Amino acid sequence: MDEERLHDLALYIEPEVGRLWVYSTGEDAALAFTRDCIERLRELIAEEKR
Repeated sequence: MDEERLHDLALYIEPEVGRLWVYSTGEDAALAFTRDCIERLRELIAEEKR
């Protein structure tokens, strides 16, 4: 799975599950995940592989 597809899957996860945006002092931002969100992302990857 490439990075772009992983990013797309991550955007399907609701913030309530633990998807976060981390901002720097500039305009840069990065996705961050709680443990619950990482587990949900693993489930989505497994579902997509089926």
